[in-house]
Amino acid sequence: MAIMTRTSRIVGLATVALMLGACGPPGSDQQVETEPRVEALGADQLSARRAEERWQALIAWDQEKAYSYLSPGTRQVISLAAYAKKNAMAPLHYEAVVLKSTQCENQVCTLKVQISYLYQGSVSAARGQEMSSTITENWIMADGNWFYVPD
Repeated sequence: MAIMTRTSRIVGLATVALMLGACGPPGSDQQVETEPRVEALGADQLSARRAEERWQALIAWDQEKAYSYLSPGTRQVISLAAYAKKNAMAPLHYEAVVLKSTQCENQVCTLKVQISYLYQGSVSAARGQEMSSTITENWIMADGNWFYVPD
């Protein structure tokens, strides 16, 4: 289930507007721009997009892709194998995510994310139950992109 937040809708509408606005009459010398320029999107939109992509990778159990969203510093101290092993041992199966808020200042964004998951742990009374939690994620700008920094 994809995140459909106000930010996502704005980005989608901006893309459509840019594509329609780029269509000129036949034979015009107008240059066509089909993608929104990265500079035109704010830090909140870019970090939200990256967070959505990361969570979709986690939901799809694509550990390699999810790992690529970790900050460069985190990837220097945690290998892909260690990251995948830790996630494999987690008692949660992620099902959906909803971005609740984004707050950015300079090169750092704090996102509130509501995750829905199935509990698959050892407590039999809770096993298989759908649960949800709202968590806080920290994202930083590094090497020209936004990266997740785990606690």
